[in-house]
Amino acid sequence: MIAVVVGALVGGLMANSSASALEYPSWEEVLVARASEASTQTLLATIQGQLQNLTEETDRATALAQTRGREFEAADDAFQNAAFKAGRLRDQAVAADKTAAASRAAAGQMISYRARAGGPDLTAVLLTRDQDAAELLDRLEFTSKVTDASSSIFTKATQDGNLARSRTQQAQRVTIETERLKTIATSALQQAQAASDAAAAALLAQNQASTELTAQLAVLTSERTTAEADYAFGVAARAAAQAAADAAQAASRPGPAGVVSAVGWANPTVGALVSPYGFRIHPITGGYRLHAGIDLAGGCNQPIYATSAGRVVFSGDNGGYGNYIMIQHEGGALSAYAHIIDGGRLVQLGQTVTAGQMIARTGNTGASTGCHLHFEIRTSGTAIDPVPFLQQRGVSVG
Repeated sequence: MIAVVVGALVGGLMANSSASALEYPSWEEVLVARASEASTQTLLATIQGQLQNLTEETDRATALAQTRGREFEAADDAFQNAAFKAGRLRDQAVAADKTAAASRAAAGQMISYRARAGGPDLTAVLLTRDQDAAELLDRLEFTSKVTDASSSIFTKATQDGNLARSRTQQAQRVTIETERLKTIATSALQQAQAASDAAAAALLAQNQASTELTAQLAVLTSERTTAEADYAFGVAARAAAQAAADAAQAASRPGPAGVVSAVGWANPTVGALVSPYGFRIHPITGGYRLHAGIDLAGGCNQPIYATSAGRVVFSGDNGGYGNYIMIQHEGGALSAYAHIIDGGRLVQLGQTVTAGQMIARTGNTGASTGCHLHFEIRTSGTAIDPVPFLQQRGVSVG
């Protein structure tokens, strides 16, 4: 009877992680199992096997989540660098177009001047006019200068036009590549979220189930003879598992709010701005790469607030970002929060948050050299400098 009950218990754990679904054997069933050595040994092997399976499943899920997180980080890094390059090329193309337009205008003026002066063959016109020798020499010298200037202006107009076309074509090619990389990064983010959710579910199942199953092992292997004591021990273990589940649920509820500006935006955390947006030498890898956000260092375990109202589109472990949250806001902007302390994520995927709501606590997870918040703002998926973005919305950081 006890084998059936515990087997049902383990099966229920794998199918449903809720502590309320767990049931302990009755006192009589515990006594029956203790009375039979064969039943006890069979039950011990079953429970120990289930505990091992839970551990292995959690380890596999965690490893996969870390792999998917690193894949997203690499894909996103490639996308952000391409987007930055595309933006710079577009700016250069605009500048080149303006220069080319000015050169074309100068060439047009020269053509107009030459037409007013007598047509393209200005030298012939000068030679056929009545004039003394000194005046003719002066006019011929002027004509030579005009011809040289014309040639220079026309050449520059051609070169500037070619450069403008080249910059535009380069920008178009990089923009197309950027969109391709963006699609890859978006897919990688979705896979990272799925893997992170699976790892979290496996860990929760392991924590809840191992408490219950360990209590059952203690009942079967101890030298106690009082079934009532065995049962009480199991009940206490179940209460502890329920308390842990309740605590986890409470942690996901909204926390205190940060100060919100008149237009609905908030400072994401306290602390000095220790690393701005832009290219830098990475403090860990040593590579020169885009730092797609800003680092705010206020110490460990500091509150992190949602910078504006929105919906959580990622919450989990994410490679070099460590524990990571991303929020979609109205108007298309995204905010991201990285290196959150283990156990410090207070919101889940799909959850709606308000501006200034506490969503996490600062930590040192992922590719980090100390407790801080790595904070990003993205528009159309592309990371931009958060400082002027927030300043325009009444928020100063650092």
